[in-house]
Amino acid sequence: MTASEKLLLLVCVHERQAEIARLLESIAGNNSLRGCPMLVINNARTPETIDGISQVCASVPGSRRTEVNRLSWPKLRSTIVQSDGMERRAELDWLFELELGQDGWSVHNARNIGLIAARALFPEYGSILHLDSDIEIPEAFELDEIPTVGLTCLQIDGCPDLSRLEWIALLTFSLARKYFLTHSSHGQQYSLQIASQLPPAHIETILDEFTDVPTMRSGSTEGSILSFPTREEYHGACFIGSRQLLERCPFPQWFDNDWFVFQELRSPGARVEFLPQRVTHRSARKKVFDRSWLLQEENGKILNCLHKRIVQGKSTADECVESAMHERVAIIEGLLELARRIREVPLTAPEHASIYCAIIALEQLLVDIRNINTDELLHYLRSFYTLRNSWQAWFEAKPSFVNCHSTVRQLYG
Repeated sequence: MTASEKLLLLVCVHERQAEIARLLESIAGNNSLRGCPMLVINNARTPETIDGISQVCASVPGSRRTEVNRLSWPKLRSTIVQSDGMERRAELDWLFELELGQDGWSVHNARNIGLIAARALFPEYGSILHLDSDIEIPEAFELDEIPTVGLTCLQIDGCPDLSRLEWIALLTFSLARKYFLTHSSHGQQYSLQIASQLPPAHIETILDEFTDVPTMRSGSTEGSILSFPTREEYHGACFIGSRQLLERCPFPQWFDNDWFVFQELRSPGARVEFLPQRVTHRSARKKVFDRSWLLQEENGKILNCLHKRIVQGKSTADECVESAMHERVAIIEGLLELARRIREVPLTAPEHASIYCAIIALEQLLVDIRNINTDELLHYLRSFYTLRNSWQAWFEAKPSFVNCHSTVRQLYG
């Protein structure tokens, strides 16, 4: 069965109109995907940006395309709730807390609303290709058949999918390699893989193009699209899953929520197998030394570690928190120790500026992590467990949305 017959494209976009325009144009120019229906979750906040993204969605040629935004989502939600004689009640509070266009980081809301809207608007499509708006589909990309596995992912070129700490690790490992300093992976195996396998000029290029690391580029790789080693886990930028499987677990409200969901959905012992097809990741430049963002991302990683320990059931909640915190602190301390060693060797001026920024960022991150309110971590997890139970019960009991399709079609044409 061809992609256009059974594959729904689900795209989440926040504020960047140029990104979504580039993605839609690349899909329109691709033979495999141009015929697929598309659901765009417009997570923009201001009316001007909402309207700008809506205009992009309407202007780029394509097949059946539906957009849900901050203004239209409440109408769709009410239609879904009322369609089968349901009414607002306590067990649906979680649904009415899902909003688009919120201040701050809210990709979890967009992803969760996307799954609900996909069921309501495109019930006939059993597989979903989820695309972030900073992805570009190469013209030569081919996906003639839908993968038979419940969950998989496309490979990415262009920009690696890294957290801020992983970018700092990549910078640190690349300089250690250049100056022949031995070290371990310090819990950052993927960053070490990139630093070990890519030529130094390529690492300098991606640091210069996709981060605020002080420029270190010594050679020219302009115009080339770089490839990277396969990750140890799927990423949220371009994954494919059966709708039935993806509906089993909502995305939590913390960073790395994609990894959390993928590990929850995958059967114990199941292998992580990427498809051979590759897309291009054109990430906006990331402020890798930003203190608040570093802490927010580490909060998510700690919560994922904490969840794993709680599920294992071998320790008390307090012991699980202590163990998860210790794991992340040890990783950061290892990187900091290596960065301080690098600072002692003769560096170029840009290298010295870069490693100095890394040391300051890592020192601040250690202070911030040690000041985390551990009770809040447990509260976040317990709140998510409550949401997950309500989500699963609702989808199991309700979500054919049989009686709302005609009404929904009137809303969205």
